[in-house]
Amino acid sequence: MNYSQQQQAPPFAANGSGSGTRLPPPVPATAAPFSLLVKNSPREVVLVANNSNSSESGPDVALLLRTVEQTAAKVTLNARVQPAQSIELLTYTSRPPIPVLGLLGVLIVGDDAFVGVVTAADVVADIDGTPVRQITAVEFISLSSDVYDRVHAPVARSFYDDDFTGSGAPGTATPASAVHPCDAIMRLLASGTFYFAAGGASSSYDLSRTAQYLATTPEPNQTQDSQFVWNAFMMGPLVSVLEAAAALNESDQSFLINVIQGYVGKAHAGQRSLTIISRMGSRRAGTRYNTRGIDDAGAVANYVETEMIYRTPEQLLSFVQVRGSVPVFWDQPGIQVVGHKVQVTRSRDATRPAFERHMGELHDRYGRIIAVNLVSQDGGGETVLATEYKAQFDADPAKVPTERRLVDFDFHAECKGNNYAALSRLVDRVQPDLVRMMCFLVDTQNHQAIMHQTAVFRVNCVDCLDRTNVVQGLLAQQALNYFAQGLPVHLEDDFKQLWANNGDAISRIYAGTGALKSGFTRSGKRTLAGLLDDSVKSVNRFVINNFQDKTRQDTIDALLGKTKTRKLEVRDPVLEGIKRELHARAAEFTHVHDLHIHVGTYNVNGRLPQEPLDAWLSNGAGVRPDIFAIGFQEIVELTAGQIVSADPVKRQIWQQELVKVIRRCHGDDYVLVCDGQLVGAAIFIFAKSALTASIHSVEMSIVKTGMGGITGNKGGISVSLTAYDTPFCFVTAHFAAGQSNVEDRNDDFATIASESLFKRGRSIPDHDHIVWFGDFNYRVDMENEAVRRLVAQGSLGELLQRDQLLNQRRLQRAFHGYDEGAITFPPTYRYNNGTDVYDTSEKNRIPAWCDRILFQSKNSSKVAAAAASLRAASPSAAHGAAATTMKFELLSYTRAELKVSDHKPVLALLRVAAVEINHARKQAIYKSLFSQRTSRNPFRVLMAEQEQKSAAATAAKASSSAWTGVLIALDDDGSASSTATAAAAAPALPPPSSDLQQWWAVPTSTPSNPGIASGLGSGSFHPLGLQAAMVPAAGPNPWASSTSLGFTSAPPSGAGSSASPSSNPNWSLLD
Repeated sequence: MNYSQQQQAPPFAANGSGSGTRLPPPVPATAAPFSLLVKNSPREVVLVANNSNSSESGPDVALLLRTVEQTAAKVTLNARVQPAQSIELLTYTSRPPIPVLGLLGVLIVGDDAFVGVVTAADVVADIDGTPVRQITAVEFISLSSDVYDRVHAPVARSFYDDDFTGSGAPGTATPASAVHPCDAIMRLLASGTFYFAAGGASSSYDLSRTAQYLATTPEPNQTQDSQFVWNAFMMGPLVSVLEAAAALNESDQSFLINVIQGYVGKAHAGQRSLTIISRMGSRRAGTRYNTRGIDDAGAVANYVETEMIYRTPEQLLSFVQVRGSVPVFWDQPGIQVVGHKVQVTRSRDATRPAFERHMGELHDRYGRIIAVNLVSQDGGGETVLATEYKAQFDADPAKVPTERRLVDFDFHAECKGNNYAALSRLVDRVQPDLVRMMCFLVDTQNHQAIMHQTAVFRVNCVDCLDRTNVVQGLLAQQALNYFAQGLPVHLEDDFKQLWANNGDAISRIYAGTGALKSGFTRSGKRTLAGLLDDSVKSVNRFVINNFQDKTRQDTIDALLGKTKTRKLEVRDPVLEGIKRELHARAAEFTHVHDLHIHVGTYNVNGRLPQEPLDAWLSNGAGVRPDIFAIGFQEIVELTAGQIVSADPVKRQIWQQELVKVIRRCHGDDYVLVCDGQLVGAAIFIFAKSALTASIHSVEMSIVKTGMGGITGNKGGISVSLTAYDTPFCFVTAHFAAGQSNVEDRNDDFATIASESLFKRGRSIPDHDHIVWFGDFNYRVDMENEAVRRLVAQGSLGELLQRDQLLNQRRLQRAFHGYDEGAITFPPTYRYNNGTDVYDTSEKNRIPAWCDRILFQSKNSSKVAAAAASLRAASPSAAHGAAATTMKFELLSYTRAELKVSDHKPVLALLRVAAVEINHARKQAIYKSLFSQRTSRNPFRVLMAEQEQKSAAATAAKASSSAWTGVLIALDDDGSASSTATAAAAAPALPPPSSDLQQWWAVPTSTPSNPGIASGLGSGSFHPLGLQAAMVPAAGPNPWASSTSLGFTSAPPSGAGSSASPSSNPNWSLLD
C-alpha cells in the first residue's frame, strides 16, 4: 500500500451516506478492459484484454476457452493464453462483442459449463488509488451451446427481494427459452452485495485483506484470503493456467477478479475520509435457518470481518472486528415462530476440536480474542447456546485470559424497555481490552506504523445481525474516540449512515431483510417509526427464512461449488505433466495411518438395555478400535405416534449405555463424534479422543423410505466424515419387511444410496470407504421347517444358497461392488424375546440373516490411489506400511448372544489405512515441479518473444508488403545482431498459428519469404481493430529438412478462399 498517496477522488458513499456525498457514474462500456467474443462450430469463447485501447503497456493478449470433451461425469475444457493477433477474431461472430470488466471464472450448472463475467459495476469507493466497484450485472456464457445466447438475465428483480419465490434456481427444470440456467446465480451476483477492486496492473488493492496485513506483509508474500473470495471456486480451474502463462512470460494480464460479498461504503469531509468494508466468509455460507453454528473445519455461520478505515492527510487508522455464529454444533429444526428453538447436535467433547480450530485461527490472524456474547440467558433456547459457549471456554482455563476472554452481556435483559443507555455498561467492561488491543495506525507522511492492532472483538448474538451490529457500531465509535480523538462533525452523521447501511447489507444477505434496530444505529435513539419498521422486517423474515431460504441456499451452494455437478477439468499440457509427476511422488507427502473400526448393528425391538453389552462391543482380537460405528433399529416401538414424533429419551439411554460399556471394555479415552435418529433407527459414531482432532467434515443425511418416502419407520441415516484426509461414510438402515418384498428392499437400498446427499453434492458412492450396517430384512427362500432343521444341524451353507441378499448381490440388484464377510453364525432373526429360541408365536417367522454388515473401498482420490499403488509395489516402504491395507480388511464378523430383543446383534472388526496429506510438503513439491517444467520449456517463451518481435518488425516496415522475422540471430561474438542484419542472414519466420492456419502447413514450392496481404478490404471494420487474416496452403511436415516455409495471401473480405478453415484447428503444439 502507498500510504503517502492522497485521495483526490470525488466523495463516494455506497447507498448514500449523508449530505454532500455522491456516487460517480458507472464505468462506460467503451472503457471496459476486456472484450468477450463467441463463435460456434466449434463452440469457443475468447476474452481479449484491450490493452491497446488503454494506458497499459504490452500487446493485446487473449484467454481462449473451448470444451473438448463431455461425459456424464466430467466436462473437459482447453484453456490457454496467447497473443490476440494470433486468433482469427473475425470468425467470432455468434453474438456482438461483450464489454467485460472482469472474469469471474467457470462453473458447471445443469448440463453445461459456463464462463462468468462482470458486465456492469458502479464505482462506490476509491481505496489507495484503486476504484472499488459494486457489481450490478453479470453474464454467464455457455461453453457448449448457443441456446442461451438469446436468454439474458433479468436484473429488475433482485436476489434479495422480499417476495422472492425461488424460480430459476440453479439446475431447475424450466423452459430454456424463458429462464437461463444460471438465472438465480446471476441475480445473486448482481444483487448489490458483491464488490471487487481493479485498477490495472499499476494500481490494485486486495479487498480480501485488511490494511494492516497489506502494509506489514512483503508484497511477494501477499496472498488473497480465500475465505472472503466468493468466486474462488469458479476461479480455481483457471488459476493454474494463468499462473503458468505468467511463469512462461506469455502474459502478466490479470483476467480474473477477486470478488467479496458484504459491504463497501465511503464518505468524505474535505481531505478526511471514512471507509467501511465488511467481508462475509464463504466457508460456511448460507441463509439464516439453513446455516448455523460451526463445522468441523472451524468455520462458523454468518462470519463477517468488518474493517473501519479513517484517513487524514497525516494518518491512516484501521480498526477490525469480527462477528460469527456461536461456535458450537447447533441448529434450529422445524418452523421458528416465537423465540429460538435451539438443538445442540454434538457433545461437548466432540465439539472441542472444531472450537479450538476456530479460536486458533482467530488467534493466529488477530491475536487475543475478546468474545462478546449477547445472547439471552433467561432460561429459554438462547440460554442453551450461552451455556455451551461458556463450557468450551472453561474447558481450557490456561488460555483464559491470556489468549481469549468471554464477556457475557444479555442484551435484551440489560436494554429492556429500549434502555439502550445501558450499553454504556458493556463499553465500560471492555474499555481496558480496547486500550490494550489498540488499532492499526500509520503516519502516512513518514511511512511509519505508530501502532498495530493486537487483538479483536468477536461479537455474536444468535443471528449475529441486529444486536451485534448495534454493539459493533458502538465499539467502532469508541476506537475512533480513543485513537483518533473523534470524527469531524461533518463525518459523524456519515459514520452512522455508513454503519447502518453496513448492518442492512449483512442482514439482507443472511436473513433476507434489512437489520432490526437500524433506526437506533442511524439516529442514536429508539423511535416509534423504528419499532414499526422492525415489526415489518420481523414478519418478512419469518416468511423468507421459514419458506424461501432453501432455494436461496441452493443458489449460494451452487456458486461456491457445494452442489453435486459433473466434474470440471481444465487442461493445460504443462500442468497435466506436473500433476502426473506429483501423484508419482505421493509417498513424499503422504502418511498412512492404520485404523481399526468396530461396526455393530442391533434391532432392539423397542426395548431398553437390560443386560451387559460387552459381548457386542468387545472383540476377541484384543484390539482397541479407533472408531466405533453403532447402528440401532426399532430403538422405539414403531407406533403411529412415534412415527410422527420420535421420542429421543430411549436413544439417550442407549447412548449412555454405549459410553459406559465402551469405556469399560476399551478405556476412557473415547468421545461421541456424532449421533442421529430417524424414528426407530439411530446411529452413534465414537472415536478415540486423540483421533478426534484428525476427524473433520462430519455431516449427516437422513432418508425416509417408509410408505414411499413419506414416513420414517423405514429408511437410512448416513454419516460422512473425513479421517485425516480419507473420506468415510457409515450408513445404518432399516429396509422393508415381509418375506416376499425383495424388490421393496432393493428399492430402499437404491433410494438411500442415491438420495443421501452431503455438502458439495457428494453422495454415498463418492467416499473412499463405505460401510452399511442394519436390519436389511432380507430373508431365506425356504420352508420354515427345513430352515429350522438345517440350522439345528449347523448346515448353514445350504441355507445361504437361498439367502435373498446374497442372491440379489449376485444378480447385481443390490449392494453391487460391496463385500461381506463369510457368514458362520446362525440366523439372527427371529427369536422369542429374552431367549435363544426361534419364534414360536402365531406368526412363526422363518429364521433369517436380517442383520448384516457390508463394506466397500474404492480409493477414489488420485492421491490415495497413488499412495496405494506405491505401497503395494513396496510394502516395506516408510511408515510401516507392511501391516496396512488401502482397502477394508475384515478381521472378524460374528454375532453376540444377547437376549433382550427378538434379533441378535451383529458386529464386525475392520482394518483400513487412512491417508494423511502433508499439504505444505505437497505444495512445495508442486512449486518445485512447476519451476522445473517452466524453466525447461522454452518453446512457449520463444513464441511470445517472436510475437513481440514480429509486431515490431511489421511496424518498422509498414510501407513494405514484405514481412521479415527473426527467431534468434546472434553475431559471431554471441550478441544479438541488428534487425536488418538478422533479416538478411536468417530465413523469415511466420506469425504464430491460428484456428485458420498452421505455420508449417505450406507447399514446398512456396517462396520462403512471401508478402502477406492485410486480408481486409478498405473500409472493413473489426471491433478490436485487427487488420489481418492468414489462410494456409497444404504442406508436409515442417521439420523435414527439405521443407521451406512459406505463406499464401488471404483474400479480401467477402472473397472466396482457396482453402477452408481446418476442421481440427491446432490448439497448442503442446496439447
